[in-house]
Parts: sequence; structure tokens; C-alpha cells
Amino acid sequence: MKRDRRHQIIEAVDIAVSSRARLFKACETIQLCPRRLRRWRKAEEDGRKGGYHAEGQRLSEPEKDAIVAALDLPGMAELSLKVAHATLLDLGIYNGSPSTYARVVAERGLRTNAWAGKPRNAKRPELRATGPGQVWCWDITWLDAPLKGTYFYLYMAIDMYSRKVVAWEVFAKEDGTLARDLFAQALEAEGIPAGQITVHADNGKPMRSKSLRGLFELMSVTASYGRPHTSNDNAFAESLFATMKGRVSFPEYFGSLQSAREYCMEFFTWYNCFHLHSGLDFVTPHTVHEGQHQEIFDRRNALLEKNRVAHPSRHGGRQRTYGIPAEVRLKHRTSMTVVA
Repeated sequence: MKRDRRHQIIEAVDIAVSSRARLFKACETIQLCPRRLRRWRKAEEDGRKGGYHAEGQRLSEPEKDAIVAALDLPGMAELSLKVAHATLLDLGIYNGSPSTYARVVAERGLRTNAWAGKPRNAKRPELRATGPGQVWCWDITWLDAPLKGTYFYLYMAIDMYSRKVVAWEVFAKEDGTLARDLFAQALEAEGIPAGQITVHADNGKPMRSKSLRGLFELMSVTASYGRPHTSNDNAFAESLFATMKGRVSFPEYFGSLQSAREYCMEFFTWYNCFHLHSGLDFVTPHTVHEGQHQEIFDRRNALLEKNRVAHPSRHGGRQRTYGIPAEVRLKHRTSMTVVA
């Protein structure tokens, strides 16, 4: 702070104190520490010398060029910076620390090689469904077994539009072959023609297994994957798991594989056929999947309109109508558009 500015602050504090204000209150008002005020009174110059600047340690441009040249040696482009640094040391080359390498790479804008790092520009999935059988979302969740640290694995696929669970099974392990067999049965049971459906999942090992991808290629199924470490890119599956595990009847653990399968059978039967889903405006997933929901909505809306005409003062200005969106999107919310 400049000397003139300090003098102005000291004079202002002195005026306040001479006007019978307490010193600490005057300093508090202008957000000034009293100890700093005392230092200003003792010495007019700022006694601080500033931070340490190691000008002599700064790399010259030729030294930076040497780092870039070393990283361009054969075999270095496929290595991470730390591995490349250790490899260069074994070759008798030292131009700086790994952090120095990283600063030079960032400064030179070298974003093409593997050692420069890969930009994280993964796009969020853009999936849309205007009816059942267009997009399925699937995932695997762990179910606690009796022995601590052991689990049963629930494989589940849900139709994004109707919210119906179209395939599920509980297995004792995570395996792409089991997922392939499950989807082969589900695609046949639902009568999905080739090239119609997209199956979305996260980046788990079973989801990207060769056996499952081989089935999808054979059946002309489009595979879609969420971004790494982004669970809400598979929100429909995650939401269903939360619904299941949030029920009061969900056990602390399952005593056997058979008991886990029995519980899931009971839950998914209730969910598909009896659960009035709030996301479907309180009809069951099975009803939407079979295309019977519009008849129910028409009856509800006709009864509402009849009562609205008979008692208009009871309904207010906003007209309540039942319906579901004409289009369902993954990740993004949409405005309600009633299906005609």
C-alpha cells in the first residue's frame, strides 16, 4: 500500500479516536487489524521483502526444446510422462522432473501424443425414445450375500420409454457371457427386429465384453455407453435400483442365490404390473409397454372434465390432464407433451 494511503487511514483512525470512539471499533469499521496499525505507526515503509523468486532456476528455451526432443524419441509417445521420465533416466538423459515435463508440454500445447494426456471431452449420451422397444438401459447391481465381502449380481434391463423391466436375472458372478445369454432371450421374447433398438449401459467390463458385443453385432443392436464415472448417464437403471433397495421389505442380505431370485421375481412383478409409476402419470409400466395407457388417460380426463364443468370453482385456473411425454430422453428433462 502506498505511503499516502497509509497516512490517510492513520489520520482517519486518529480523528475517530479523538471523537471518543474506541480504537478497536474504529479499526473494525474499516476492517483494519490494530496490530497492522501499530506497525504502520512505527515504520513508514513496508518491511516485507516479497516472495522468493528463483529466476536462476527458470528453464531457457533451448532447455525446453531439449525436453520436447527427448519426448519425441522412438517409443516415448506411448508412455505416460512419469514412465517416459524414468525411461529417459535409464538412457542417461535428464532434463528436469516429471512436473517440469508436464509444464513444458502444457506450455507448448502438445496435446497430440499419449504422454501429453488425453483431453476429457467425452460427450454425454443423447438418446430418445418415442415408444417401447427403441431404447433399453441396463446395468448390474450388487446384492449382499451372507458372507461379508461376497455378493450376488442382479442383471437388469429396462425399457426407457415404458419403464418396463424387460429382462433380469441374478447370478453369482459378473460375466459378459451371462449378459449375452440374457439379452438373447430378451430380444427374442420382446420380438425386437434387427436394427431397431439401442441398448445403453455404463462402461463396466460385462457391458463391453466381446461376447455381448458379438451378439449385438449379429442382431444389429446399437450399443451406447455413458461417460466414465458419471452414474446419471444411466439414470433410468440407477433410479430403478434405488427404488428396489429403498423398500422396507428389502433385506439386509440374501441367504442364497435362490432367495435373491425369489425376491427379485416378486419385486419386478409388482413393479411392472401393479406399481403406478409417477414418471408415467400413475399408470403401470406394463400398461404403457402394451399401449393401453391412452385409454386410461382418456377415462380419467373425461371424468375430470365432467366434474370441472359441474363445479368450476373447485378446479382453479390450471387444467389438470393426464398424459405422458411423446418423447423420452436420456439425461435431459422435457416438457410434458401429451400423446395424441
